[in-house]
Amino acid sequence: KELLEIIAQGKDPYTGEAFKDGQILKHERASKLCSYAAVFLGRALDEREGVRPNSLYVTRSAEYRNEDETVKTMVICFRAFQNGINPFDKSHAADDDPVKNDNFVRLFGFLADSFENVSFKKHTFYITEEQLEGFEYSDEPLTLKDIKQRLDALVDKDIFNGISIVLISNYLVGIQLLEEKTTASGKDKYRDPSAMGAKLGIIKEKYEHDGYENYRLKYNRRMQEFIVKNIPSMLESRRKKALDEETEEE
Repeated sequence: KELLEIIAQGKDPYTGEAFKDGQILKHERASKLCSYAAVFLGRALDEREGVRPNSLYVTRSAEYRNEDETVKTMVICFRAFQNGINPFDKSHAADDDPVKNDNFVRLFGFLADSFENVSFKKHTFYITEEQLEGFEYSDEPLTLKDIKQRLDALVDKDIFNGISIVLISNYLVGIQLLEEKTTASGKDKYRDPSAMGAKLGIIKEKYEHDGYENYRLKYNRRMQEFIVKNIPSMLESRRKKALDEETEEE
């Protein structure tokens, strides 16, 4: 990362000398490429296991778009640098061009190998209050799965994971709109509406599946609005819990 930052400034990180006109790494696009790659590596280093042997693991950026294509471009350029070729005009480096030095050949070979094996992960679900205004409410009762799908549709699925049904359900348990119960056998747990939850519009519906009688919970329009209104509170509670867990680990 530090080597790339120095290259992006137009200097040879091994000698401290400025690149000269006509040298491959003097090219403006080479500078921009190395600058972005340094930022990308910084993001990988911020991950707990972001940098592995010849591979990178990084959370997708909400700022940079089309990162898959950008990474492919970096691989092509680093491989060209490794072979002493200017990827921007296909010219070959002169014999005295620093890019042909063994240090640079090894550096760009390592970078090309690493960026060829980038694994992206998505951000934990996040949604703004403005985005929540686009939620499609239903006058017909919805299951939590239905509500989840409508919430997920409001965010960029390439960047964010979907919201967890458990997050919503746990929140409703926490404010005593749902109750945790145990089956007669004592082996399984399930959740039922509390008296207040039923009053507000949580409906326990009987249905048959593969010849067996079962139950599911549905939420009327009033409860849909209540859940959506409280999504920011759920996300904030999740964030604080994650911070507490990190503090405990430290």
